[in-house]
Amino acid sequence: TWQDFSNGMPNVAVHDAVIQTKAKELIVGTHGRSIYKMDISKVQELTKDVLAKNLHLFKVNDRTKSDRWGTQNYAWGKPSEPSQTIWFYSDVDGIVNVSITNEAGMLVHTQKVEAKKGLNSFAYDYLLSKEVAEKWNKKDKNIKIKEAENKKFYLPVGKYKMTVSKDKVTETKSFEVTAPKKKKKKKLTFSIFLFATIISVAQDKKAYQIFDKKGKKSSYEKVLKASEKTD
Repeated sequence: TWQDFSNGMPNVAVHDAVIQTKAKELIVGTHGRSIYKMDISKVQELTKDVLAKNLHLFKVNDRTKSDRWGTQNYAWGKPSEPSQTIWFYSDVDGIVNVSITNEAGMLVHTQKVEAKKGLNSFAYDYLLSKEVAEKWNKKDKNIKIKEAENKKFYLPVGKYKMTVSKDKVTETKSFEVTAPKKKKKKKLTFSIFLFATIISVAQDKKAYQIFDKKGKKSSYEKVLKASEKTD
């Protein structure tokens, strides 16, 4: 049987369709309504076992936490915000409930998605409500969820479970928000050359001169500041 896979695409004539094998994408050229690109990787995962289910949630990918979430990098730009497309299969039309719990079993996010029979997707933005963030901070002293620059709260580092449910049928997948890798600080090397000469002493000047590794003149104060920044 046929299933709707338009995902918001307008009713317009399609003159060309090409599958990008490596990217697992379907590129569709329409008559005067631009080009549309669709992820078909989940179509390839629609096995007989999946189609036999009332509801199926596909893999939820892990995500690395970033300190830049909610931060506007440029005055004319938009804040950097995380997002992941979540895919699920439903055998009938209807409302699907989505929930996320942390390791302690605390409910940290809920939303409703209107599903059609077949493949469905929705965008998950890793947001927390202010009430959930404050409650979580009080419950767990090891967690410090701070308001981002854009006045929003985001999921902290940790392990989570996403559950989709409909008509007493549930599907759950685990995912993780991992900590960003720490960048190693580059060590600065300075070479100190001592020039003890009769002339410098006689002229009441310093009996030494400090050069950096590039051969440029430096100072003792600069050496100290550079050493404090290194490991």
